[in-house]
Formats: sequence, C-alpha cells, structure tokens
Amino acid sequence: MDRRRGDEGFYAEYYKTLRNGDKILVIKPRAMKLIAELLAEKLDEEIMRSTLRLIKKRTIKKLISLLHELVKHENSLLPEVGKVLQELKDLKNQTGGLCAQLQPLRDKMLERIESWPYITPEYLSDIFGFDVSLLTPRTYVILLAINDLESRSEKPNITNISSAARIRRDSNLEKLLEGLVRAGLLEASKDVESSGAGRKSKNLFHLSAKVREALTPPRGSMSHESWTLLNCALSRLRNRGYLALATPAEKVASIPDAVAIPPTPDGWDWRSTIAVEVESEKEIRYHKRHILNLIFRRLRQGYVKIMFVCKSSCRGELVNTIKDGLKRFFPDAYEKLWRSLRKKLSVMTINL
Repeated sequence: MDRRRGDEGFYAEYYKTLRNGDKILVIKPRAMKLIAELLAEKLDEEIMRSTLRLIKKRTIKKLISLLHELVKHENSLLPEVGKVLQELKDLKNQTGGLCAQLQPLRDKMLERIESWPYITPEYLSDIFGFDVSLLTPRTYVILLAINDLESRSEKPNITNISSAARIRRDSNLEKLLEGLVRAGLLEASKDVESSGAGRKSKNLFHLSAKVREALTPPRGSMSHESWTLLNCALSRLRNRGYLALATPAEKVASIPDAVAIPPTPDGWDWRSTIAVEVESEKEIRYHKRHILNLIFRRLRQGYVKIMFVCKSSCRGELVNTIKDGLKRFFPDAYEKLWRSLRKKLSVMTINL
C-alpha cells in the first residue's frame, strides 16, 4: 500500500455486524476507489514507459548515427535518414493507436471513480435500523410534522399532518402515509374519540420508535449540555434544508452523534454526508486526544466533512486543540495537513 495515500486502515476490508448478530466481510468503497485510481495511473505510466523503451531501443540511436555520417559524407545518406524518420512516424502512429484503444476503458474507469459514493443510504440504513432512502424531502417534511404534533400532544391525523407539513390533503397524501406505515416508519391507530353516531373513526399516524429517536434524540446517558447542543444543531441544520438525523443512543460501533446530508434539487447528496460531533466543555478540556481521533476515524469511514458542535465560549479552545494536536503528532507535515483538513472541518457554535 502506498503510504503517501494514508494508512491501510482507511482502505482495508472490515467486518460488519448485522442486526441479527451475523458478521460479513466488507471491502470499503474507498479501497475500490484507490485501486481504480492506481490502475489509471499505472496505465498512463506503462504507456509512457513502453513508448520510451521502443524509441530508445534502436531508432534514435540509428538516427543519430546516420546524422553524424551525413555530416561527414555529404548527401549520400539522405535516403537512409528518410527511412529512419519513417520508422519513427510509424512507431508514433502505433503508439497513438494503442492509446486510442485504451482511452475508452480509462474513461470508464475514471467515471466509475467519480460516481462512487463514500457514504451510501444502505450504510446509513444499517446504522439507523430503517430504510433512510425512503426519506425523500416530501416524506421528511411529513415525519417532522408528525414529530412536532406528537411533541405538542396534538392528534397526528391526516388533517393536522396536512396543515403542519403544508401539504395538500388528498388521496396522494393518504397513500404516502399508508406506504410509510407498510415500510415501518410510521404506526397507525384508530382515534376512537373522533367516532360518533354514524361517523367513522379517523386514523392516527405515529412515528416508529427508531424514527422518533432519529428526529428527537432521547437524553439517555448524555449530559444535559451535550443533549441540548445536539438538539439545537439538528434544528439549525433542518432549517438550512439538511436531512439531519441523530444516531441511535445504543451505539454498537464507532459512529457520529448525528449525520447531515445536504439537499439537491431532487433529493439528497449522499456523497457529501457530514458527520456531526457534539463536544461538551468538559470533553474539549480533558479529552483532547479523543477529538483528534474522531477526525481521522470519521474520514476513514467515508464522511467527507466533520462538523463539531460546541458552546460559543469553547470554539477557540476547540480549534486550538485540533491545531496543537496536529503540530504535536505531525510536526513535519503540519502546514500541508492543516490546509487539507480545514476544508473538511467546521464548527457550529450554540449560545446556551
């Protein structure tokens, strides 16, 4: 493995534990990306190396020898020089033909590299325990509306959902809600209070436990400060149009506190998934090594950016912790490393 590209842990295969306890061997998409890049580079190098070998083999030497002879013996060797030049031309044409044949393969390889996602919906679905690909911008708004209604102890029936989500109440909305129930993202019940004499009871739609936890994380073992920071960050990201979800409290592996996926005109940009890490004042002051480890761990996992969330008063100390850690562990490469990392790091500050 070329260590200039990072350590082997970034690219190597790993064992993923499924929810039923089984383990499967998974090769990271990053590894396939690296292999494809290396193949493309090696292909270019081999074409150049082969061309130079053919040229150096005899043609250039023969041409130089004939030119020296030409200087000595007037014009008698001009036909021979012409033959050597024709050999060079034929060699160039052959090399160009080979490159033309290989170019489509190389273009296809590079296209594959560019389209390879770092974080996929399937990967996130395994973390959250439900199919996140079902969270289109429309269904996401509906789930947020239901979550808001439940938090205010209001009945999440189709009328209230339509009003809260600002979506027209029609057969399409009803079919969409029923589809989310079948997919396990919602649960349906009957509103017995709405059924009077000669009236049919209405359906109520409730969030499943896993979806509710992703939209409104429970306090759990988190400190009050961290829990407040996380909920504020999720709210702010949602206001910016992001798909923002808190990861399960019972973590079975090293995963971020939350993830944020930026919007696109027709959905979400899964390739640009952001890892959201909440850092309390205590963690920033007494767990500095942990913060550095998070950066490299999340980048190895495939997140393109890490967003730290902290109190406004802790921002300077958090940034200095990262800079000082890089200087300490990578003194020779600090400047280059910091220029690269600063594009992948951001800090969201919350006034508590």
